[in-house]
Amino acid sequence: MLEGYDNDWSPPDNKTSAVFGNIYEGNYTFKLKAQNAEGAWSELLNYSFKVLPPWWRTWWMYLIDATLIIAIGILILSWNNRRIIHQKKILENKIAVATKQIMQEKETVEVQNKKIETTLTELEICAGATYTIRKDGFTGRTDSGHCT
Repeated sequence: MLEGYDNDWSPPDNKTSAVFGNIYEGNYTFKLKAQNAEGAWSELLNYSFKVLPPWWRTWWMYLIDATLIIAIGILILSWNNRRIIHQKKILENKIAVATKQIMQEKETVEVQNKKIETTLTELEICAGATYTIRKDGFTGRTDSGHCT
């Protein structure tokens, strides 16, 4: 009988060995009684032993597993943080380029707006001069079509 695994005595036979499979870690006691040819039973023999867990179920392996999981988590977070910082720098550069382009376009529009305002003012002056000249019978234009 293997106490802690099988609590029943096996029937007597002529085998000199016992096989127990799938024994989990823990403390066990192998108990043995023998019977001689005349049918007399021997005293009970006890043999205690401990089955250790497989290496992947030991406390130090759990510690290594936890350490690896934490380290991998830290590496993933660190990598992601570096990736985000890199993307931020790229976006900042794009924003700087776009801002510079917008400022240049703004200056171009302002220059064009000044030209338009100047031309509009000149046209208003010419229109007023043309109206005045027409009253007197002159067209107020030269052959080139510009205001005189």
